[in-house]
Amino acid sequence: IVIGSGDLAAGIADQLRAHPDIGYDVVGIVPETPDPEEGAVSLGEVEDLPRLVREHRVSDILFVGAGHPDRVLGTLLVKLADAPVTIRVLTDLESITLSQGVAEEFLNLPMLRFERRNLVHLRPWLKRVADFLAAAALLVVTFPVQAVLIVAGLLARPALAWEERHDYRGYPHRIPLFHDPGTGWRGALFRALPPLRYLPSLWPILTGALSFVGPYPEEPDENRAMEDWNLILTRLKPGVLDVTSIADHPWVPFRDPAGLNMYYLQHWSIGLDLQIVLKESLRVWDKEEGESRHG
Repeated sequence: IVIGSGDLAAGIADQLRAHPDIGYDVVGIVPETPDPEEGAVSLGEVEDLPRLVREHRVSDILFVGAGHPDRVLGTLLVKLADAPVTIRVLTDLESITLSQGVAEEFLNLPMLRFERRNLVHLRPWLKRVADFLAAAALLVVTFPVQAVLIVAGLLARPALAWEERHDYRGYPHRIPLFHDPGTGWRGALFRALPPLRYLPSLWPILTGALSFVGPYPEEPDENRAMEDWNLILTRLKPGVLDVTSIADHPWVPFRDPAGLNMYYLQHWSIGLDLQIVLKESLRVWDKEEGESRHG
């Protein structure tokens, strides 16, 4: 049973249902406080937990509420004193993920200990160097292909198309792609190898105007006060891809844009960017193949 309300509780439950290999069979969600809007999807209230545990033979309870769990835990510890139930508590420290901390006992009290290491792994300068080297290498390797496609596009016109990407503050930036005529040998080539359309975007990545992977954009708001970790995101260039592709990973506890951006900051690595690029390339490839089969 998952105890909590809102997107985080629903997201955790959905993640566990989507990945049964983790070892949990989710019975349902119990809101930490009565909520009429969630009545149709919740199992009941906190006071019903002893009955729910017995009826569904629950072995684990996961508390992911946004508030203090004292009242809920007190109820559980008293009413479920004889039940073999393991209770796990997800902290409400929204700016720090648990991969950076260890739970301990200190003076008979639960305590979270955070290691003396960087809680934010993202280094904009290192990300920029990685983008530059990867873009340069890909441009060298694909230059003959790009030259042929550019010449063919100039003869048939137009050679390029444009898509918008947004930076973290929500402001638009245009990125170049090869124009897909839909017919002829170029159309067949782009259907067979969809990532080829994005080869022109390597040039703005090389110059630093774009990145391979960028943060999920927010709505523009010049007057909005920003937290310290948000300020790091404003230093990042918009990406050809954004961080939403990691939302379906079982080890990522967030689905909302702010949570995904936070996770990206705290777990960034060159390998994570590479994983996102490869995953999205395969997704586009599979989508094009599916449309071709049904077309």
